[in-house]
Amino acid sequence: EADLAAGRKRGMQLETGQFRPGVACAAVPIVDEGELSRFTVLGVALPIRDFMHSAKRIRTSLQAHAAVIAPLLDQPAPPAG
Repeated sequence: EADLAAGRKRGMQLETGQFRPGVACAAVPIVDEGELSRFTVLGVALPIRDFMHSAKRIRTSLQAHAAVIAPLLDQPAPPAG
C-alpha cells in the first residue's frame, strides 16, 4: 500500500526488477475512478539503466499520451460489421 501511495504522489507507478531482472516498468492512470472494471493505465517496460536516466521525461510522455487516450475511452464503440 505504501508503494501505491508513493506512486500516486509522484504521478507514476514504478516497479524495478519485479517483472524481470534489469527491467523497470512504469505506468500512469488513464481512468482511475468509478468502477474498478473501468480502471485503465498506460505503461512501459524498459531497461532500468535507461529509466533511471530519463524518469521525468518518461512520466511526462506517458501522462501526455494518457491525456490523448482518455477521451477516446468515453466514446461509444462503433457498430460491429
